Amino acid sequence: QSEVVGILTERDVVRKFTLLDVEDKLERKVGTIMTRPVSAVLRDKLDEEIQALFINKGIRHFPVLSSESMVLSNVVGFLSVPDFLRQKMTFEKNL
Repeated sequence: QSEVVGILTERDVVRKFTLLDVEDKLERKVGTIMTRPVSAVLRDKLDEEIQALFINKGIRHFPVLSSESMVLSNVVGFLSVPDFLRQKMTFEKNL
């Protein structure tokens, strides 16, 4: 099974890609600027895991896993903190 080894976010592009030499920017591989290791959240523990990673580490984008093994077949989606907060606020508003 393929292991999830990194994630490429807008922040990676803005902070890292722009620092590369102009001559070879478009020749670089994604691995040059992607964030490693990946911090992921379990589908069954979204609330507590997203809040902990965002507050403690400032991580804003997460693969969502069906189980703890960091393999591609366990990735059920990707979630950003703004998406998460928007959904949470919508849910609470409709209670």
